[in-house]
Amino acid sequence: MVTYFGVFISVVLLVSLILNSTCNGSPPIRVDGIQIIGNDKTHSEILLREIYFKQKQWLDSSDLIDIENRLTNLNLFHRVEVFPLVRMDSIYLVIAVTEKWYIFPLPYFHWVGPEPNDFEYGFRYLQMNFQGLNRTLIGNYYHGKRNGQMFLFHDPWIIHSPGIGFLFLLRNEHWYEKPPLEIQEEKHLQQTAYLGLSKRFGYNHLLKFGFSFQKWDLDTTKTVSKEKQDYLHSFRVEYERDHRDLIELPHTGDYFSQSFEWIRIHKVWKNRFVGTFDYRQYLPLHQKWTLSCQLLSSSVSGEDPTYLQLRLGHTHYLRGYRNLDRPGVFLVKGVFDLRYQTIQRRYYTFTNVPSSVAKHFRNLKFGLSTSLFYEMGQSWKKGKSLDSEKLLSGYGISLIFTLPYVNILRFDVGFNPRVGIDQPALFTELKTAL
Repeated sequence: MVTYFGVFISVVLLVSLILNSTCNGSPPIRVDGIQIIGNDKTHSEILLREIYFKQKQWLDSSDLIDIENRLTNLNLFHRVEVFPLVRMDSIYLVIAVTEKWYIFPLPYFHWVGPEPNDFEYGFRYLQMNFQGLNRTLIGNYYHGKRNGQMFLFHDPWIIHSPGIGFLFLLRNEHWYEKPPLEIQEEKHLQQTAYLGLSKRFGYNHLLKFGFSFQKWDLDTTKTVSKEKQDYLHSFRVEYERDHRDLIELPHTGDYFSQSFEWIRIHKVWKNRFVGTFDYRQYLPLHQKWTLSCQLLSSSVSGEDPTYLQLRLGHTHYLRGYRNLDRPGVFLVKGVFDLRYQTIQRRYYTFTNVPSSVAKHFRNLKFGLSTSLFYEMGQSWKKGKSLDSEKLLSGYGISLIFTLPYVNILRFDVGFNPRVGIDQPALFTELKTAL
């Protein structure tokens, strides 16, 4: 099996190289300046800091595509167009953007698993591009499996020159569970305050630091301190390297992240350490075909409270399984996804709308992709080891819609060898699987 798989990957890579080597770029041009059009709300500096451009610089077609993709990844515009414009004896690089509507009072609906009816519903206030500086404000109020409130503020570039980012999060939620050997449900509570800082290096490297304080009010059988409350503080560091062309539907490039987290539990003063590795590769087989691969692993050492455990099927779900929930201190997961661009991305402008909001209905993007996926994973406890014979696997098909504002709406129909095709598992998310 391993031999056949290796042959398959080798053939895929060879075909990809042959097909993509036939693409020839246009001759380079020397650009004298930049002109930005359509950024009524967004400050020009937000766009300019994503462009590696100097006066009288030579740019070819691949550079223009890279600039267009980088600005699209800001998720601030319906459409980004980059093209040269000749004026007199000078050549200008024109960046034409169509801005979105940035304020959304929305209903909130989220599946938290692992049971099919484990939903949360409520109200969300989302403000993107706050003050025209790519800042994000989010407020949630929700009920369901858990009831709570959440507030988040994020600025990816709060200080211009050093490239420092800032994130602040507050969460308060409660739910009800029956303790062992009890009839009545008890109220449980979790409160979190998180402060994050990041440092950007160049265009593709990001170093993140996070500090948090948590309070867990649970049954004494689940707390580490054996009291009603556990208090925790943590420090997290993560390195991220992102060479994907487009975040919403990557076609080329790769993504890598490595994180470490130290958690200190008060009163008993015990430690928990978590390390996570995530690598993704995107291979363009053809203009419309993309092979995506992911390897994810995570491990825990030290104290491992039940409320923070790694769970295959919950914290890291496996498509093909509806009620999977396997805790462990080690977790590994692999994904292969073959995606085809069924309907190429197209832009539509709606004309029969009031003039006051007409600009928000221009260049709305629509598209459709289909994909075949195969996933496998396993989690195991301390003292055990990875057993290839116990690997769980799932496979299926996805429909991926490209839509305005939400960007991606994905529907998965997954199966697993244990139950066959009679009991499909359905998933829906507003993002790509990897």
